[in-house]
Amino acid sequence: LCDLTFQYAGTSDRRSTVTFDGKAVGTLDFKQTDSWTDYQKETIQVDCPAGEITVRVTADTSNGGPNLDYMNVASVGPPSTSPPTFAPGPTIPTPTPTSRPTPSGDNGVLYEAEDSTNISADSEAKSNNLGYTGTGYVDMGNKNAYVEISNVDGGVGGRCTFTFRYSARKNDRPCEIKMNGEYKGTVNFPITGTEWTDYSTDSLELDCVPGLNSVLVTATTDGGGPNLDNLVVSSVSGTGAPFAAPIAAPTNTPVSSSPTPEPTSISTSPPVSSAPASAPTLAPVGEPTISTSPPTSAPVSSAPTSAPTRAPVSSAPTEASTPAPTLEPTKAQPNPPTLAPVTGPTIPTP
Repeated sequence: LCDLTFQYAGTSDRRSTVTFDGKAVGTLDFKQTDSWTDYQKETIQVDCPAGEITVRVTADTSNGGPNLDYMNVASVGPPSTSPPTFAPGPTIPTPTPTSRPTPSGDNGVLYEAEDSTNISADSEAKSNNLGYTGTGYVDMGNKNAYVEISNVDGGVGGRCTFTFRYSARKNDRPCEIKMNGEYKGTVNFPITGTEWTDYSTDSLELDCVPGLNSVLVTATTDGGGPNLDNLVVSSVSGTGAPFAAPIAAPTNTPVSSSPTPEPTSISTSPPVSSAPASAPTLAPVGEPTISTSPPTSAPVSSAPTSAPTRAPVSSAPTEASTPAPTLEPTKAQPNPPTLAPVTGPTIPTP
């Protein structure tokens, strides 16, 4: 057996349930004190299990719990053989695991509120009102209660939608939304039904900031905020912002290994040929004929040998597409010299 003694202050009765590792072990009345600065003590005697345990104190009234200062644990004897004399508090049901909802849009990202590591003192992660996703939700108890969701991916930036899943009983529970400390708008969180197990969604469209961001949800009325279940961040259809499908890698067009032909420039000047000009063809000079016939008085012909003939130079252009160059006129060749007739010797007949 052990005594759990709590020091607290509260201006009205604030009955609360005590649980060990999720199992209810009793209730505390936390009777009204004279003021918030007037602290009192209240003790409950329970069977303390061996080892480390988690002690949770949960407010059972609409006024919330007291200002809780500290808890003292003292051993008072062996375990009791009979149940404790206090009236047991309500049993907190073990939540049935539920699958996460399909995010709004085709590419939304879901963030569970209860996974947040930064919540206000008057906000609390709970799991007793079923119908949530993940492992629970955050009860935003009073005005200025807040939940900060870190590492919200803004993708590449652009228009996006914040869709909050929540429950709100009896009255609307508006909250302001900030991203990285900058005010982005207000979400009304209207009544979802008559029970805290009635869940709905409310949305806010805004400009997402590229990269990882923090999103702060803060209650703005005395009724506090809703039971916040999760946040889904998705891109606004048609904007191409933050959570569109990954950009496909560009398709590289194969480049031919053949070099691209350089454009042919057409010169207007006459082409210069590297081939040597053809030499003119000369007719061979005739040799004297030696006769073996008996000599006659007729002399060997003294007709001059015909002059050599120079082959004309073609004036046709080298390429059909190139204009023919202007050629200098060919100078007239002088007439060949007249050769004296050659007379062969007279050969006597043997």
